[in-house]
Amino acid sequence: MACCDSITKASATGQRGLGQQPLKRMKFYYQCAICSLALNCVLTLFLNPLVNTKTFAISTRKSSYPTKEDRITYSLHRNGSYHDYFNLYYRCPGRKVFPPILETPGVFDFATQISLHGLKIIVMGDSVGVQFAQGLDEAVGTPQNSSTRHVLKNEWGTHAAIVLNDLGNGNAVATYRLLGMLGKFGENHWRPNQPGRRGYGGWLGKDVVDLFNHSSRVKAFDAMVFRIPHGWISLESITEEKLEETVALAHELFGVSSVIFVNVPFSNNIQTTSDFQKMTETNDMIRKMCQEWNEEKADKTGVKVLMTIELGKLVDDLMRESAISLGYNISNHSYWIERLTRYPSPNNPASVVHVCAERPVSPAEKCTKQNGYSLDGMHYCMPTIGGRLYADIACLLGCAYNGRMSAIFTKNTTDTALNQCAAACNWQFMSVQPVEESMYFD
Repeated sequence: MACCDSITKASATGQRGLGQQPLKRMKFYYQCAICSLALNCVLTLFLNPLVNTKTFAISTRKSSYPTKEDRITYSLHRNGSYHDYFNLYYRCPGRKVFPPILETPGVFDFATQISLHGLKIIVMGDSVGVQFAQGLDEAVGTPQNSSTRHVLKNEWGTHAAIVLNDLGNGNAVATYRLLGMLGKFGENHWRPNQPGRRGYGGWLGKDVVDLFNHSSRVKAFDAMVFRIPHGWISLESITEEKLEETVALAHELFGVSSVIFVNVPFSNNIQTTSDFQKMTETNDMIRKMCQEWNEEKADKTGVKVLMTIELGKLVDDLMRESAISLGYNISNHSYWIERLTRYPSPNNPASVVHVCAERPVSPAEKCTKQNGYSLDGMHYCMPTIGGRLYADIACLLGCAYNGRMSAIFTKNTTDTALNQCAAACNWQFMSVQPVEESMYFD
């Protein structure tokens, strides 16, 4: 049991400096996973693919089979990709396959297909969150000319802001663009493409009503994936109080019983070492809050389960791989400081190691060639990272909603199987850790 306790504590350390190597942490997770009988129960019974169909009930190893209570399953398809059917504005055509880790077998060579079984998901956040929702629509099998997916509101021209994809049989995926934290202060303060005030995004009660009035079959959601819109709001605005308010209002407005926060990854908005330190501290706070969510807070907010997508760790790994390949000394923890001068804009320039596939002569306005995972230092090349992101989302939702796991707990508390399950999902998919050959569907 000591090893189980250790892995939970280790998972709380999460993302650290970009110059620190993750290898020891990864080995520690793996060693704990194989040395602890209790954790093996989680990894073996709850995080395993289904042997015959190669469809996952939750995550990473063989020997478990689905039950009728599994509300989400997924499969990894080798050499699959996403076509950006619904993502019209943030695409990465003609990019160089860089950094080289992108070509390593088992790392980014798969697409994830998801099956929902009586589960409704809403994705909320800024344009990056909308990107994630658009790819999720594709991952659940929505065809390009679908009759189930309806754009209910556009913002900033024809950028989809509120979308409902009613898949039938109790399944749905919705998109809701919000440029700050979700709170009562933002109610009826919506302003098109304007930053939130006091850290809150503006939203209209009428839009929420219209969303639920659009389909007689969708009157509430089970889970929310919330992309914290750093950039529109400052890191100082991301507080535990605002996160809890977001959780409570998500339940009040949308009926969700689970919330998954996407933590804050490196982006153009991290420009100084102080910014980087604050980002790290903010992610530590988010992770700790989720892991220590308890019955009292669940009763107070209506949300039983709180988890994180450790996107910052995946971006950390990719930037480190880029820096090594571009010839930077990664023992210098501030190697990400070097910036372009005008891309994507003079006021918000990107880090060279975050966007470039060739090291430019400094100072440079833009990359001579761009890498294969970051569009502009803010948005992502979803055909590259989508397989890992959607596997992680499905894995985490499986921790919360699949029958064998949900039978263990009703509300997550510190050091529970849920936290270990979530840590295993993030370790496998929010990193450049290769997936096992046996995990592929084909």
